[in-house]
Amino acid sequence: MMDYAYILMTVAMIFCCLRSPALGIAALGFILPISKRLPSLPIPLLNTQNLIVLAALVPLLMRPRTSERTGGIRFVGPLAVFMLLVTVALANTLLFFEPLRYAFMYDPYQIIITYKNQITCLLIYAAGCLAARTRADLEIAVKGLALGVAFESLFICAEVVARGPARANGHLFEGNSAGAFLAGGFALTLAFLLMFGWRSREGRFSLGATVAAAIGLVFTVSRGNWLGGILVGGALTLMKNRMVLVLLALVVVAYPLWLPQRAMDRINESFMPADHQGWRFTSHQDTDEAASILALQERLMGEQPSVGDPGSELVLDSSSQVRLYVWQAGLRMIQDYPLGVGYGVFPFYLHLYSDIIKYRAAHNYYLQLTAEVGIPGLIAFLVLLGCLSWESMMAYIHGGDPFLKGVGLAAIGTLIAMLVSAVFYNFFFIIEVNGQQWLLLGLATQVRGLVRSAAKVRATEAAGAAPEPVPLYRMIT
Repeated sequence: MMDYAYILMTVAMIFCCLRSPALGIAALGFILPISKRLPSLPIPLLNTQNLIVLAALVPLLMRPRTSERTGGIRFVGPLAVFMLLVTVALANTLLFFEPLRYAFMYDPYQIIITYKNQITCLLIYAAGCLAARTRADLEIAVKGLALGVAFESLFICAEVVARGPARANGHLFEGNSAGAFLAGGFALTLAFLLMFGWRSREGRFSLGATVAAAIGLVFTVSRGNWLGGILVGGALTLMKNRMVLVLLALVVVAYPLWLPQRAMDRINESFMPADHQGWRFTSHQDTDEAASILALQERLMGEQPSVGDPGSELVLDSSSQVRLYVWQAGLRMIQDYPLGVGYGVFPFYLHLYSDIIKYRAAHNYYLQLTAEVGIPGLIAFLVLLGCLSWESMMAYIHGGDPFLKGVGLAAIGTLIAMLVSAVFYNFFFIIEVNGQQWLLLGLATQVRGLVRSAAKVRATEAAGAAPEPVPLYRMIT
């Protein structure tokens, strides 16, 4: 039954693209979080996710140029340099890489799919840049994004009610993915709540969507994205309304009074007795690798006193320890290969730098990018993010009215959520997780241009309304 619903949503999205380019972008913003569930067509290198992005982008490119503002893709230079470095790393993998271990897991086609998904996310960003020809276009697109956040947040809340205390994941298939999406969605809706207040119609909708996103985020049980949500709330309320910041701080501090048991258990699982560790860690306790991780844990947690025997000391849980081992190995990999090992092959090099952790994702996008594409790739990516951060801040400062300032504030919050999430997971270019976020960043780059266009229109109207000057000879005669 749900498959038919997704098919109808796809058909409706295509109809919106044919009806109006701006309406198509709004429909794209709504459908991106559930795009992984859409039925796929048997087309090599393409799936329904890619097709709906192209369906929304093509009408924008074919739209005739008029005297109105047409918009444009911002920061093409940093974007092109970054993608050039990624493409060179991909070519390095496809032409020269031969796995010495885990060869049966080497799948060049899947690596190409990952690269294609990255291109798709950047095409979504380009669509956001091109969509905001006028303020009306921008409003339609943002409404589509907000409806998509509200729909997915309510879906996850309904999933919690229907399935009980199990970890929620909505349409994203996995709890951390759902958490990364909801942290960004929380930023979008909270920004407009702060800008409009709760008394207006837009403010009441934003309030409901913000609460739903926050509840859904809690039940994803994703600790890294909890941190992202807290930092988003703190940053946005600090910038706009410090009274709300105080309220938010009180809510966070009082978490033992309201946090559900499933989430409390997840917090309590963050630490465990040393003698409860798995064989992977206990069998290598005397190695230099394990000793360095233990020293790092002591700095992070403080020295834990033992009670009776060393096994009673507390250590980080297995999930956190795995990340520390992988990150340590990744840093050594970067030292040996500052120009990168090749796109998509980080797991195949991991066994050369760790005796404990084998064939694992980096669980940190910055580390994986640097290890695979090289330090120049990381620099290019950070330059791009810096440009987007600056433009989002300028949109907030110079927006001129609550809506335009809200777009800038939402983009700031979204960037914070993405930056934090990427520290713990390999998120940044996952279409269903980050597609909405890249679309919002593209829309935010057009805010200052719209403000300048509106100022020119007002200046022209004011000049046209001015009285025609009377010649001097007429005044004399």
